[in-house]
Amino acid sequence: MSKLSGFHMLTVVKYFVCFNDFVHLQMSCKKYRDTIEKLHFNPIPLTTKTRKYFTRLETLHLWNEKDENFGNTLSLTKTLSHENFYEIVVWFSVKSSVAENFVDKNYTFKNVEIDKALPSQSKYMVCRSIYSLTIEHTSLLNENLKIFEIPDGVTSIANHSLNGLTGVTKIAFPKSIKSIGLLNYDTMHSLKIIEIKSPITYIDNLAIFGNHNLIGLPLQRGITVTSLSTSFYSQTSQIDLPESVTKICELCFDNCTSLQAINLKTSIVSLGKQCFVDCSHLTSVTLTSHITSIETGCFRNCGNLLSLTIPNTIQRYEGCLFNGCVSLKNITIKSDVTSLGYNCFSYCKTLKKVVIPSNIKIIEDNCFEECEILSKIEVKGVVERLPRMCFYCCVSLKKAVITKGVIIIGESCFKLCISLSVINIPDGVNTIGHSCFEECKSLKTLQIPRSVVKIGERCFKGCDKLKTLIVSSRVVNKYLEISKNTNVINPKK
Repeated sequence: MSKLSGFHMLTVVKYFVCFNDFVHLQMSCKKYRDTIEKLHFNPIPLTTKTRKYFTRLETLHLWNEKDENFGNTLSLTKTLSHENFYEIVVWFSVKSSVAENFVDKNYTFKNVEIDKALPSQSKYMVCRSIYSLTIEHTSLLNENLKIFEIPDGVTSIANHSLNGLTGVTKIAFPKSIKSIGLLNYDTMHSLKIIEIKSPITYIDNLAIFGNHNLIGLPLQRGITVTSLSTSFYSQTSQIDLPESVTKICELCFDNCTSLQAINLKTSIVSLGKQCFVDCSHLTSVTLTSHITSIETGCFRNCGNLLSLTIPNTIQRYEGCLFNGCVSLKNITIKSDVTSLGYNCFSYCKTLKKVVIPSNIKIIEDNCFEECEILSKIEVKGVVERLPRMCFYCCVSLKKAVITKGVIIIGESCFKLCISLSVINIPDGVNTIGHSCFEECKSLKTLQIPRSVVKIGERCFKGCDKLKTLIVSSRVVNKYLEISKNTNVINPKK
């Protein structure tokens, strides 16, 4: 740290959080001993005791409403004594009814919450020091207001903060805007136009929700958007995203029931949680090799999705990734994938065959639950555990090939696999969980290796056609519920 000049240290101290940080800094090196005297602002909350060390203080930053303000209160009541500053910057949330009283004074408000009926246009438009705007739902219930212009200087709009604009037909965002939170257009019945004033600027987050009556959307204006959080509920069947979008956020296209196809540009690197959940008519998604993250439930309940190729850049299939994709017939799990999340392919009722590649190390619970026409699975490689209910109720599963390396076959793993007739349990397996083969009504012969030291209760309940069970007598007990018609053979050593 001693290599930093005193000038550069003035940047570092902006991130200090308490006065002790300055004490430790000045004790560490002689050249930093006058750092506080150089500051014209306070990067930390002050007290009457610590104020005297900031001898050149011109701009007072108030981080919390309980901070010492040296007589510069936000109330209209005059204090007995107060200290004059060139500027006072207020970072905590302030009601608009309070901020209005200081628009012509030396106050800058970073976070204003509109808490009453819309302020007069003249007062509102001169509040150019507002950086973050929050508006209570009931504060803008004004049917007579048709055009709502947000003043220049505002950089972010909080989630749902404009929902009360029930009569507005047009919202105009300033050129300073960088982040637009979730806007619920279902409550903004009259809104038709969204305008972002020129020059067109960079937006790091855009959230759109509801109302398909919109005729002017920022996406159609070439705005640079890096993070898209939308929920359209529209009649759109195909969406072509702008090149600038790099991330599609959580629940972005939730319940877009008319969406049939989407082309994801090479600029997109991340798909958020449940991004396309319940897009019941989505049949085609183009994923590029630039995508490095696909989060939980991304394609959940996409009932018409027929096939999908996941790029090699994805090494983990997250939980519920294809849960409920009832039309998904083919999926290629690439060799680079190392784990399959919980319910990853559950209820994929038309999935016929799955090959679990050699690099897979982890398979989580219910991964292939109720894949009704899945007829064959091959588990290769380094998987040590077939988890709880992994192939539960795969009623068409006839053959399961498990390679050496598996140690545990979990609870109800093959329960209700009523067509299962061939399965090999490799040497090395030491535990077979409760109800593992319960109701496997087509299973006729099964050999349990001597490495197995524990078999859970009800493991063979309902296996009525099981004629031969080769298993060590040391693990056999009445709780396994082996059929009376089953010939139990103790294998030779």
